[in-house]
Amino acid sequence: MDRAYIVRKYIDSEETGVTYYEEGIFSTYETAYGFVREISEETCDKFLSEIVSYPLDSSSPWDDEETWIFDKTGKLLHSKSAKTDLEHCKIVQRDGYQEIYIEPEPESFTGKFKAGDIVFVRAFPWDKKSPVSSDVIGAVAATPQRYEDWIGQGRGKYEWDNDYIVYWISNGYLDHIHVEEASLELYTKTIPERLSFLELLSDHYKGKKVFKEGVIERIYRGDIFVEKVRYLNSDDLL
Repeated sequence: MDRAYIVRKYIDSEETGVTYYEEGIFSTYETAYGFVREISEETCDKFLSEIVSYPLDSSSPWDDEETWIFDKTGKLLHSKSAKTDLEHCKIVQRDGYQEIYIEPEPESFTGKFKAGDIVFVRAFPWDKKSPVSSDVIGAVAATPQRYEDWIGQGRGKYEWDNDYIVYWISNGYLDHIHVEEASLELYTKTIPERLSFLELLSDHYKGKKVFKEGVIERIYRGDIFVEKVRYLNSDDLL
């Protein structure tokens, strides 16, 4: 079956979303990759390119989607196939549509991290399972339950969640992500001053009394700005 190969050059930012800079459509992977090479001459690591391929004349082209992601120099970082992804899933036909369940991977959680740990999350596609497009430093708020304990309580295998909940500072406010253990790394460097709130948050998740009643709820709601910034003042002016 003939396929279309769509090339896009872009920057994906947690703050601003995806911004596209170049685009082209080709009939073969070879010509598409040739275009990737032409547009991959950047010095900034944030520039990425992708080839996304779909079959032509298909009523459900996304079922056979293939994707390749390249760095600023055109080096392949990540590839995936919709068909391959489904090999690790259970598919149930129900009332004319499909229900897709991801097979659990009990070995993906070992309890390596605990609530209050300050961790580093590498951006996708450098980390293939990362949920963020920019590197993140955050504090672990909650850890998964062990699979055997989950099943022992009579719960369904496909309902088990192996993600940690990590809170981080996005545009000055607290936000959170769900991250698998393999994508976490203990952060051992000095925390940047603008993110110093994470140290208080870490103590909070460790069970220490840090905030007055109601404050953490307001922070979660986005009522309180938590990034440490310096405001322009008269000393900065000529």
